[in-house]
Amino acid sequence: MTRKVSICIPAYRQTQYLKATLDSILCQGYDDYEVVIADDTRDSSVEDLVREYDFGSRLTYARNPTQLGSPANWNQAVRLSRGEYIKVLHHDDWLAGSSSLAEYVEMLDSSPNAGFAFSGATARIATSGKTWHHYASDRQIARLRVEPTCLFRGNFIGPPSSTMIRRGAFMEYSENLVWLVDIDQYIRILQATSFVATQKPLIVSTTQAAHQVTNLCAGNEKLNVYEYFFLFDAIKHQIPAHLRHAYIDHLIELIYSSKARSVEDIRQSGYAGDIPVEILSALQNSALARAWESLRFRLSRRLGFFEQPGR
Repeated sequence: MTRKVSICIPAYRQTQYLKATLDSILCQGYDDYEVVIADDTRDSSVEDLVREYDFGSRLTYARNPTQLGSPANWNQAVRLSRGEYIKVLHHDDWLAGSSSLAEYVEMLDSSPNAGFAFSGATARIATSGKTWHHYASDRQIARLRVEPTCLFRGNFIGPPSSTMIRRGAFMEYSENLVWLVDIDQYIRILQATSFVATQKPLIVSTTQAAHQVTNLCAGNEKLNVYEYFFLFDAIKHQIPAHLRHAYIDHLIELIYSSKARSVEDIRQSGYAGDIPVEILSALQNSALARAWESLRFRLSRRLGFFEQPGR
């Protein structure tokens, strides 16, 4: 029997939050779903936890023969699923209330032309338990309808757990990305279909947990440079011409914050594509400014413009 919703859980090692994820599914009033768990763990910790639950014929559990990593394991969970609607639910996020799944389904059911739905989230800091309501503002939602690429400058949709996607509209996550993988997928899908959204927090999303890949990405300057340049190159022809400067400014800001100061620095990140002419100009101007500052400093020292210690 094919269920309407596939709840796809890519799992890896940790079971503390996964238990909350599975508990939240069992609490749902809506029950036309399947649970698909793609397990990237080498030991039996996740499998042992899953065995404690009874989802009947609605459960598909599969441990990957070889470790896939993120986000390939996200794609694997979806490939194993069969439902009309795909609900990726990460192993450290959970449905906020007993009606959450039904409300996601209602969004797509009531908007048959929409292939993508997303909600607000209760973001929760793992270490402190502090929470806040993350949601897209009315202005952001209106902008997204005409400019899907705006997500390049900030992900106001949230994590994949915030979304539900019609199978016909689903596009696999790009497996060469880690940090911007969700934004990349959202943009590609939203260029091909419309969406429906609610600001209501239908999920609880964990952040700043020790096990999360995002902790490794946040301070990885080379990774950030590579992924932002890769994504810009992928979307550059969809960016409205009168807004291109804002996207370029975002890249320039990234370059300076990451201490990349030359084309070679960008290439060392692994990015081999085209570099916008505006970026080349900014790098050249930066190099000239540094050279001038160095020359000015040397001349000042030679002419005695700097006081010596003790004078």
